[in-house]
Amino acid sequence: MRSGVIDSLEDAWYGMAYAVESSLIAGGAKKGEYTVMDLYSLAQPFVLEMWKDKSRNMDYDSAFEEVSKSSSLNP
Repeated sequence: MRSGVIDSLEDAWYGMAYAVESSLIAGGAKKGEYTVMDLYSLAQPFVLEMWKDKSRNMDYDSAFEEVSKSSSLNP
């Protein structure tokens, strides 16, 4: 498992998708009954709520800040 960055959008989304998958497996789902996109789609509402919480100061990973970060994408 990779290590994350505190308050990184990418890592929060990955972590929430991982939690969704763990919950599905605990509920009896088998691999192949869902896709990676299913996991990320199911995680999206939770991540969006985290993103809206200004106290989290959530941002993109620092590796992308100078290269591809658009101010219009970061509320």
